[in-house]
Amino acid sequence: MGKNVFKFTKPLDPLCGEVPICFGLGPDQDCGMTMSAVVHAACWGRFGLAEGQTGRWTIGPMTLWVKRLSQEWRLAFERVDDPELALVETALPCKTEEVEAAEARLAFERFLMRDTTAVLHLSPAQADRSVVVRPSTPFHLLPRQETTIFVSSPLWVKIEVNEEKKMLKEIPILRPSDTWFGPSTREGELCYSGQTQARMIEDEICFRPHRAITPVTISNEARTVLNVEKINLPVTYLSLYGTAGGALWTDSVQVKLAETPLMATVTIQPGPPPQAQEPALTFPPRLTAGRGVLTRAMSSLFA
Repeated sequence: MGKNVFKFTKPLDPLCGEVPICFGLGPDQDCGMTMSAVVHAACWGRFGLAEGQTGRWTIGPMTLWVKRLSQEWRLAFERVDDPELALVETALPCKTEEVEAAEARLAFERFLMRDTTAVLHLSPAQADRSVVVRPSTPFHLLPRQETTIFVSSPLWVKIEVNEEKKMLKEIPILRPSDTWFGPSTREGELCYSGQTQARMIEDEICFRPHRAITPVTISNEARTVLNVEKINLPVTYLSLYGTAGGALWTDSVQVKLAETPLMATVTIQPGPPPQAQEPALTFPPRLTAGRGVLTRAMSSLFA
């Protein structure tokens, strides 16, 4: 595993405003850390900010700044051009010189209210569109065969305040590119695009704090070989689960191609996958599929 080590100090009471934490992979490190070796990602949960304080959270390639004033919250964020960065770092509260430097180079958004309280909630969320993931190496599934691959997809951060969780904003941690997926320009849907390793062995999955893992089982009941270069992952129908180790998983997805290879049935298996250790629901699906089953043309799922 080389030099990929996690550094952290134990956080104090989240509402005391003293949470110095740093753990994750640095910008010059390879993945190295697999799902079975992940420590808890303390970028998510309930935090406390005293009036006038600013907190900073680095989640993968994005750094989020949140400042609390008496009658407003201020937000700003910045990203580095490294989609594989797995750094997790929290500074609560930030040093004055850090805040002044951030305010000088970033445009802070203002969210006004009658009164603010110390409570801040940060939670991961699924993308608001389907994600077309491209395996780094395309593969072929033979007739009458089945395989399970682990596919990753990008996450958003949801920012809420006060005990009643008033929503301020949802921000993509890494803004994926837009893409059109379908058999023609008239038939299809606007999606996000991304790349995945499509691992078949759980222990080979790299931990990324800004990505969720979905087990996808593909059953090819057709008489022809299925060539897979892209997969349209319906993340808006999937729940998101956090684990005791900090990894983020979704419901499992099963795709079954009929003997006539024009239609496919997509079944969403409700609940955390068996690979998730001590899971807890962190984000419900944005959309609901009837009985968890979607029937789609094959051209709307694979390319």
